[in-house]
Amino acid sequence: AAVMTVPAGVSLEAALGEEAISMEDFSENIQPEKTAREELRGYQGRFAHIGETSKPKQDAPSVPTIEPVVQEKVVEDVHVHSRELVSATDYDELINWSSRLAKETALYHRAFSMAGARSVVNVGCGSGRRAIMFAEWGLDVLGIEANPILLERARELAAEANPEIIQSRGSVGFVSGRLGAISLAVGPEKVDAIVCVGDVLPRVESLTQLRHVLIDFSDALNPSGVLVLEIINHTRFMQQRLRATAPAVFDTVEGTKVFLRVMDYPAASTVVDTDLLSLTRDSDGEWSVSSERTQNLFISSTGITRELFDAGFDVLEVSGDYNGKELDQFKDESIIIIARRKRHRPSSIR
Repeated sequence: AAVMTVPAGVSLEAALGEEAISMEDFSENIQPEKTAREELRGYQGRFAHIGETSKPKQDAPSVPTIEPVVQEKVVEDVHVHSRELVSATDYDELINWSSRLAKETALYHRAFSMAGARSVVNVGCGSGRRAIMFAEWGLDVLGIEANPILLERARELAAEANPEIIQSRGSVGFVSGRLGAISLAVGPEKVDAIVCVGDVLPRVESLTQLRHVLIDFSDALNPSGVLVLEIINHTRFMQQRLRATAPAVFDTVEGTKVFLRVMDYPAASTVVDTDLLSLTRDSDGEWSVSSERTQNLFISSTGITRELFDAGFDVLEVSGDYNGKELDQFKDESIIIIARRKRHRPSSIR
Protein backbone atom coordinates (compact mmCIF):
# COMPACT_ATOMS: atom_id res chain seq x y z
CA ALA A 1 0.00 0.00 0.00
CA ALA A 2 1.44 3.31 -1.02
CA VAL A 3 0.97 6.48 0.94
CA MET A 4 -0.50 9.39 -1.02
CA THR A 5 -1.49 12.18 1.24
CA VAL A 6 -4.41 14.36 1.78
CA PRO A 7 -4.83 16.12 4.98
CA ALA A 8 -8.50 16.13 5.22
CA GLY A 9 -10.45 18.55 3.33
CA VAL A 10 -8.15 19.90 0.79
CA SER A 11 -7.94 18.65 -2.65
CA LEU A 12 -8.24 15.10 -2.89
CA GLU A 13 -5.07 14.34 -4.53
CA ALA A 14 -2.39 16.71 -4.80
CA ALA A 15 -0.78 14.91 -2.15
CA LEU A 16 -4.14 15.79 -1.34
CA GLY A 17 -3.46 18.13 1.08
CA GLU A 18 -5.17 20.13 3.61
CA GLU A 19 -8.16 19.34 5.62
CA ALA A 20 -11.50 17.94 4.77
CA ILE A 21 -13.59 20.99 4.49
CA SER A 22 -17.15 21.34 5.63
CA MET A 23 -20.05 21.04 3.25
CA GLU A 24 -20.72 24.76 3.69
CA ASP A 25 -17.16 25.69 2.71
CA PHE A 26 -17.23 23.47 -0.33
CA SER A 27 -20.63 24.67 -1.52
CA GLU A 28 -19.22 28.20 -1.75
CA ASN A 29 -16.62 27.02 -4.27
CA ILE A 30 -18.69 24.61 -6.33
CA GLN A 31 -20.55 25.79 -9.39
CA PRO A 32 -24.14 25.52 -8.10
CA GLU A 33 -25.74 25.23 -11.51
CA LYS A 34 -23.65 22.26 -12.60
CA THR A 35 -22.72 19.05 -10.82
CA ALA A 36 -19.89 16.85 -12.03
CA ARG A 37 -22.47 14.52 -13.58
CA GLU A 38 -23.99 17.38 -15.56
CA GLU A 39 -20.55 18.36 -16.85
CA LEU A 40 -20.52 14.99 -18.63
CA ARG A 41 -23.81 15.35 -20.47
CA GLY A 42 -22.09 15.91 -23.81
CA TYR A 43 -20.30 12.57 -23.69
CA GLN A 44 -21.86 9.84 -25.82
CA GLY A 45 -21.35 7.04 -23.29
CA ARG A 46 -23.76 5.71 -20.71
CA PHE A 47 -22.14 7.78 -18.00
CA ALA A 48 -24.23 10.74 -19.11
CA HIS A 49 -27.18 8.86 -17.66
CA ILE A 50 -26.46 6.24 -15.03
CA GLY A 51 -27.96 2.92 -16.11
CA GLU A 52 -28.76 4.06 -19.64
CA THR A 53 -28.27 1.16 -22.07
CA SER A 54 -28.46 2.85 -25.44
CA LYS A 55 -25.47 2.08 -27.63
CA PRO A 56 -22.91 4.92 -27.85
CA LYS A 57 -22.62 6.59 -31.20
CA GLN A 58 -19.76 5.20 -33.25
CA ASP A 59 -18.46 8.68 -33.98
CA ALA A 60 -18.36 9.54 -30.28
CA PRO A 61 -15.49 11.84 -29.41
CA SER A 62 -12.68 10.87 -27.13
CA VAL A 63 -13.31 11.18 -23.43
CA PRO A 64 -13.94 14.89 -23.03
CA THR A 65 -11.94 17.42 -21.14
CA ILE A 66 -14.25 18.15 -18.24
CA GLU A 67 -14.09 21.50 -16.52
CA PRO A 68 -13.26 21.19 -12.81
CA VAL A 69 -16.22 21.20 -10.48
CA VAL A 70 -14.45 23.69 -8.26
CA GLN A 71 -13.94 27.34 -9.10
CA GLU A 72 -10.58 28.84 -10.09
CA LYS A 73 -9.83 29.94 -6.51
CA VAL A 74 -9.71 26.32 -5.40
CA VAL A 75 -7.63 25.34 -8.41
CA GLU A 76 -5.07 27.96 -7.43
CA ASP A 77 -4.89 26.50 -3.94
CA VAL A 78 -4.24 23.08 -5.44
CA HIS A 79 -1.29 24.45 -7.39
CA VAL A 80 0.20 25.87 -4.22
CA HIS A 81 0.00 22.50 -2.52
CA SER A 82 1.48 20.79 -5.57
CA ARG A 83 4.77 22.66 -5.55
CA GLU A 84 6.46 20.11 -3.27
CA LEU A 85 4.65 17.08 -4.62
CA VAL A 86 6.89 14.08 -4.79
CA SER A 87 3.91 11.77 -4.76
CA ALA A 88 2.21 12.98 -7.94
CA THR A 89 4.41 11.94 -10.85
CA ASP A 90 6.88 9.94 -8.76
CA TYR A 91 4.18 7.83 -7.17
CA ASP A 92 2.70 7.08 -10.56
CA GLU A 93 6.09 6.02 -11.93
CA LEU A 94 6.78 3.89 -8.89
CA ILE A 95 3.83 1.54 -9.31
CA ASN A 96 3.81 -1.45 -11.63
CA TRP A 97 0.23 -0.77 -12.63
CA SER A 98 -0.34 -3.90 -14.70
CA SER A 99 0.66 -6.10 -11.78
CA ARG A 100 -1.17 -4.04 -9.20
CA LEU A 101 -4.48 -3.86 -11.04
CA ALA A 102 -4.33 -7.58 -11.82
CA LYS A 103 -3.92 -8.21 -8.09
CA GLU A 104 -6.90 -6.01 -7.20
CA THR A 105 -9.31 -7.16 -9.92
CA ALA A 106 -10.97 -10.08 -8.13
CA LEU A 107 -11.87 -7.98 -5.09
CA TYR A 108 -13.46 -5.24 -7.19
CA HIS A 109 -15.48 -7.78 -9.16
CA ARG A 110 -16.67 -9.32 -5.91
CA ALA A 111 -17.55 -6.00 -4.33
CA PHE A 112 -19.36 -4.65 -7.40
CA SER A 113 -21.37 -7.85 -7.77
CA MET A 114 -22.67 -7.39 -4.22
CA ALA A 115 -24.44 -4.23 -5.36
CA GLY A 116 -25.08 -5.14 -8.98
CA ALA A 117 -23.00 -2.06 -9.64
CA ARG A 118 -23.32 -0.15 -12.90
CA SER A 119 -21.96 3.18 -11.67
CA VAL A 120 -18.74 3.78 -9.74
CA VAL A 121 -16.96 6.78 -8.24
CA ASN A 122 -13.20 6.46 -7.77
CA VAL A 123 -12.20 8.93 -5.04
CA GLY A 124 -8.59 10.10 -5.22
CA CYS A 125 -8.25 8.42 -8.59
CA GLY A 126 -4.74 9.72 -9.29
CA SER A 127 -3.77 9.08 -12.91
CA GLY A 128 -7.08 7.31 -13.49
CA ARG A 129 -5.91 3.78 -14.22
CA ARG A 130 -8.43 2.09 -11.92
CA ALA A 131 -11.27 4.27 -13.18
CA ILE A 132 -10.37 3.44 -16.78
CA MET A 133 -10.22 -0.27 -15.96
CA PHE A 134 -13.71 -0.08 -14.46
CA ALA A 135 -14.99 1.72 -17.57
CA GLU A 136 -13.48 -1.00 -19.76
CA TRP A 137 -15.62 -3.46 -17.79
CA GLY A 138 -18.67 -1.62 -19.10
CA LEU A 139 -19.29 0.52 -16.02
CA ASP A 140 -20.12 4.23 -15.79
CA VAL A 141 -17.23 5.78 -13.89
CA LEU A 142 -16.47 9.16 -12.38
CA GLY A 143 -12.88 9.75 -11.22
CA ILE A 144 -12.41 12.51 -8.66
CA GLU A 145 -8.92 13.93 -8.22
CA ALA A 146 -7.61 17.21 -6.87
CA ASN A 147 -4.08 17.24 -8.20
CA PRO A 148 -4.17 19.01 -11.58
CA ILE A 149 -1.12 17.13 -12.87
CA LEU A 150 -2.64 13.73 -12.21
CA LEU A 151 -6.06 14.90 -13.38
CA GLU A 152 -4.63 15.86 -16.76
CA ARG A 153 -2.75 12.57 -16.98
CA ALA A 154 -5.98 10.67 -16.23
CA ARG A 155 -7.73 12.44 -19.10
CA GLU A 156 -4.86 11.63 -21.46
CA LEU A 157 -4.92 7.93 -20.54
CA ALA A 158 -8.71 7.83 -20.86
CA ALA A 159 -8.51 9.30 -24.36
CA GLU A 160 -6.04 6.56 -25.32
CA ALA A 161 -8.38 3.89 -23.93
CA ASN A 162 -11.51 5.40 -25.49
CA PRO A 163 -12.05 2.70 -28.18
CA GLU A 164 -12.01 -0.06 -25.58
CA ILE A 165 -14.34 1.91 -23.32
CA ILE A 166 -16.86 2.51 -26.13
CA GLN A 167 -16.70 -1.12 -27.21
CA SER A 168 -17.51 -2.26 -23.67
CA ARG A 169 -20.35 0.31 -23.49
CA GLY A 170 -18.75 1.96 -20.49
CA SER A 171 -17.98 5.62 -19.86
CA VAL A 172 -15.50 7.59 -17.78
CA GLY A 173 -14.97 11.21 -16.86
CA PHE A 174 -12.65 13.02 -14.47
CA VAL A 175 -13.32 16.09 -12.34
CA SER A 176 -11.58 17.98 -9.59
CA GLY A 177 -13.05 17.37 -6.17
CA ARG A 178 -12.39 17.08 -2.46
CA LEU A 179 -12.84 14.65 0.38
CA GLY A 180 -15.99 15.52 2.28
CA ALA A 181 -17.89 16.77 -0.79
CA ILE A 182 -18.23 13.68 -2.96
CA SER A 183 -22.02 13.66 -2.72
CA LEU A 184 -22.09 17.23 -4.05
CA ALA A 185 -19.86 16.27 -6.98
CA VAL A 186 -22.05 13.26 -7.78
CA GLY A 187 -25.30 15.24 -7.59
CA PRO A 188 -28.79 13.82 -7.06
CA GLU A 189 -28.16 10.67 -9.08
CA LYS A 190 -26.62 8.30 -6.54
CA VAL A 191 -24.03 5.72 -7.52
CA ASP A 192 -23.73 2.00 -6.85
CA ALA A 193 -20.13 1.87 -5.64
CA ILE A 194 -17.36 4.09 -4.30
CA VAL A 195 -13.69 3.08 -4.38
CA CYS A 196 -11.28 5.00 -2.13
CA VAL A 197 -7.90 3.26 -2.03
CA GLY A 198 -4.22 4.22 -2.02
CA ASP A 199 -4.50 5.29 1.62
CA VAL A 200 -6.33 8.51 0.79
CA LEU A 201 -8.79 8.34 3.71
CA PRO A 202 -6.33 8.73 6.65
CA ARG A 203 -5.28 12.11 5.33
CA VAL A 204 -8.13 13.70 7.18
CA GLU A 205 -6.92 15.70 10.17
CA SER A 206 -9.34 14.60 12.86
CA LEU A 207 -11.88 12.00 13.86
CA THR A 208 -14.62 14.59 13.29
CA GLN A 209 -13.50 15.05 9.71
CA LEU A 210 -13.27 11.28 9.19
CA ARG A 211 -16.88 10.92 10.31
CA HIS A 212 -17.95 13.70 7.95
CA VAL A 213 -16.20 12.00 5.01
CA LEU A 214 -17.80 8.60 5.73
CA ILE A 215 -21.28 10.10 5.99
CA ASP A 216 -20.64 11.95 2.74
CA PHE A 217 -19.72 8.63 1.08
CA SER A 218 -22.99 7.19 2.37
CA ASP A 219 -24.91 10.19 1.00
CA ALA A 220 -23.44 9.58 -2.46
CA LEU A 221 -24.40 5.89 -2.57
CA ASN A 222 -27.63 4.20 -3.53
CA PRO A 223 -29.22 2.11 -0.79
CA SER A 224 -27.20 -1.13 -0.57
CA GLY A 225 -24.38 0.50 -2.55
CA VAL A 226 -20.86 -0.67 -1.69
CA LEU A 227 -17.77 1.14 -0.47
CA VAL A 228 -14.27 -0.26 -1.01
CA LEU A 229 -11.56 1.19 1.22
CA GLU A 230 -7.84 0.61 1.54
CA ILE A 231 -5.95 2.21 4.41
CA ILE A 232 -2.47 1.67 5.75
CA ASN A 233 -2.40 -0.61 8.79
CA HIS A 234 -1.35 1.95 11.35
CA THR A 235 -1.53 -0.58 14.19
CA ARG A 236 1.44 -2.40 12.68
CA PHE A 237 3.40 0.82 12.26
CA MET A 238 2.63 2.07 15.76
CA GLN A 239 3.25 -1.30 17.43
CA GLN A 240 6.65 -1.75 15.80
CA ARG A 241 7.47 1.96 15.68
CA LEU A 242 8.59 1.50 12.09
CA ARG A 243 10.67 4.49 11.04
CA ALA A 244 10.97 3.88 7.30
CA THR A 245 9.75 1.74 4.45
CA ALA A 246 12.10 -0.21 2.22
CA PRO A 247 13.36 2.06 -0.58
CA ALA A 248 12.02 1.49 -4.09
CA VAL A 249 14.49 2.03 -6.92
CA PHE A 250 13.41 2.54 -10.52
CA ASP A 251 14.71 4.05 -13.75
CA THR A 252 12.99 6.93 -15.53
CA VAL A 253 13.82 9.32 -18.34
CA GLU A 254 15.07 11.74 -15.70
CA GLY A 255 17.47 9.19 -14.25
CA THR A 256 17.50 6.67 -11.41
CA LYS A 257 14.95 7.43 -8.69
CA VAL A 258 14.77 6.22 -5.10
CA PHE A 259 11.47 6.58 -3.29
CA LEU A 260 10.87 5.96 0.42
CA ARG A 261 8.85 7.06 3.44
CA VAL A 262 10.17 8.09 6.84
CA MET A 263 7.72 8.12 9.76
CA ASP A 264 7.65 9.97 13.09
CA TYR A 265 5.23 9.39 15.95
CA PRO A 266 4.60 12.60 17.88
CA ALA A 267 4.05 12.01 21.60
CA ALA A 268 0.43 11.92 22.72
CA SER A 269 -0.73 12.42 19.13
CA THR A 270 -3.31 10.66 16.97
CA VAL A 271 -1.35 11.25 13.77
CA VAL A 272 1.70 9.77 12.08
CA ASP A 273 4.04 12.30 10.46
CA THR A 274 5.36 11.00 7.16
CA ASP A 275 8.11 12.42 4.99
CA LEU A 276 7.86 11.26 1.39
CA LEU A 277 11.30 11.39 -0.20
CA SER A 278 12.23 11.17 -3.86
CA LEU A 279 15.93 11.10 -4.72
CA THR A 280 16.94 11.40 -8.38
CA ARG A 281 20.39 10.65 -9.85
CA ASP A 282 20.85 12.22 -13.27
CA SER A 283 23.11 11.09 -16.12
CA ASP A 284 26.03 13.03 -14.62
CA GLY A 285 25.72 11.21 -11.32
CA GLU A 286 24.34 14.26 -9.52
CA TRP A 287 21.63 13.73 -6.91
CA SER A 288 18.59 15.90 -6.21
CA VAL A 289 16.08 15.45 -3.42
CA SER A 290 12.38 16.28 -3.25
CA SER A 291 10.38 15.87 -0.07
CA GLU A 292 6.89 16.32 1.22
CA ARG A 293 5.67 16.05 4.80
CA THR A 294 2.19 14.73 5.40
CA GLN A 295 0.13 13.64 8.36
CA ASN A 296 -2.01 10.53 8.53
CA LEU A 297 -4.70 10.11 11.14
CA PHE A 298 -4.17 6.91 13.13
CA ILE A 299 -7.04 4.58 12.22
CA SER A 300 -7.21 1.01 13.52
CA SER A 301 -9.24 -1.79 11.95
CA THR A 302 -11.65 -1.81 14.87
CA GLY A 303 -11.87 1.98 14.78
CA ILE A 304 -12.73 2.24 11.09
CA THR A 305 -15.24 -0.61 11.42
CA ARG A 306 -17.00 1.21 14.24
CA GLU A 307 -17.02 4.52 12.38
CA LEU A 308 -18.42 2.89 9.24
CA PHE A 309 -21.25 1.36 11.25
CA ASP A 310 -22.07 4.71 12.82
CA ALA A 311 -22.05 6.34 9.37
CA GLY A 312 -24.72 3.94 8.11
CA PHE A 313 -22.68 1.03 6.71
CA ASP A 314 -22.59 -2.69 7.32
CA VAL A 315 -19.01 -3.98 7.08
CA LEU A 316 -18.97 -7.11 4.90
CA GLU A 317 -15.25 -7.90 4.68
CA VAL A 318 -12.07 -6.85 6.46
CA SER A 319 -8.91 -8.38 5.02
CA GLY A 320 -5.15 -7.94 4.98
CA ASP A 321 -4.74 -8.00 1.20
CA TYR A 322 -6.71 -7.99 -2.03
CA ASN A 323 -6.95 -11.79 -2.03
CA GLY A 324 -9.23 -11.74 1.00
CA LYS A 325 -6.60 -12.94 3.48
CA GLU A 326 -7.72 -12.61 7.09
CA LEU A 327 -6.27 -9.43 8.56
CA ASP A 328 -3.29 -9.77 10.88
CA GLN A 329 -3.19 -6.32 12.46
CA PHE A 330 0.41 -6.77 13.62
CA LYS A 331 1.86 -7.96 10.31
CA ASP A 332 -0.19 -6.83 7.31
CA GLU A 333 0.72 -3.55 5.64
CA SER A 334 -2.81 -2.65 4.55
CA ILE A 335 -6.41 -2.98 5.65
CA ILE A 336 -8.92 -3.68 2.86
CA ILE A 337 -12.61 -3.18 3.62
CA ILE A 338 -15.84 -3.80 1.73
CA ALA A 339 -18.86 -2.14 3.31
CA ARG A 340 -22.48 -1.80 2.21
CA ARG A 341 -24.67 1.21 2.81
CA LYS A 342 -27.67 0.29 4.92
CA ARG A 343 -31.02 0.62 3.20
CA HIS A 344 -32.42 2.41 6.23
CA ARG A 345 -29.85 4.59 7.91
CA PRO A 346 -30.15 5.86 11.49
CA SER A 347 -32.19 9.06 11.63
CA SER A 348 -29.23 10.83 13.28
CA ILE A 349 -27.28 10.82 9.98
CA ARG A 350 -30.03 11.39 7.47
